[in-house]
Amino acid sequence: AMHAAVDMINYERGGSRAEGEALLQRVTEEHPAYAPPHFMLGLLRQQDGGPAGSAAAEAYYRRTLELEPAHVDARNNLGKLHTEAGDAAVAESHFRAALAIDAGHRMARLNLGLSLHGRGQFDAATVEYERYLSAHPLDADFLYNAAVSYQHAGQVVEAFNAYTRTLEVAPDRVDARLNHAALHHKHGHLE
Repeated sequence: AMHAAVDMINYERGGSRAEGEALLQRVTEEHPAYAPPHFMLGLLRQQDGGPAGSAAAEAYYRRTLELEPAHVDARNNLGKLHTEAGDAAVAESHFRAALAIDAGHRMARLNLGLSLHGRGQFDAATVEYERYLSAHPLDADFLYNAAVSYQHAGQVVEAFNAYTRTLEVAPDRVDARLNHAALHHKHGHLE
């Protein structure tokens, strides 16, 4: 398996996609209990998109989890696949499973918040964003998404403050600047 890992690293440094896929397939055949190539094939299939790509990606991610149940990225990516398929409840269960393994996993926390927001659960979404922000207060993506969820929840002052914090961290962020200005225009001075 160590040789396979070295081959995969060398591929990532400049091989073609076809060469990489062939290498990964070979590794899964030679080392069927080695999780990384299954995960990487899942990534490639997920990039392909469409129903066939998603189904193949899901199969590879599930195999990855059979081999390595605590593979946080496989859990998160399964959640993304279910989000894309419109199955928010299953998606959220995968994001929560990833977070049970690694509570600080950035993408699982972000994806859970986005899923909750998409289902109109704005307060729950802001809780997820704020959990991450308590440890990473300068993450502009989380600050911005918290602001949007606060705004949709009708918490105008919290939204304004979160947009302000976003702009302090990422002053060139146009979406935050526009939303911040719109709140200020509509509600006057906030803080």
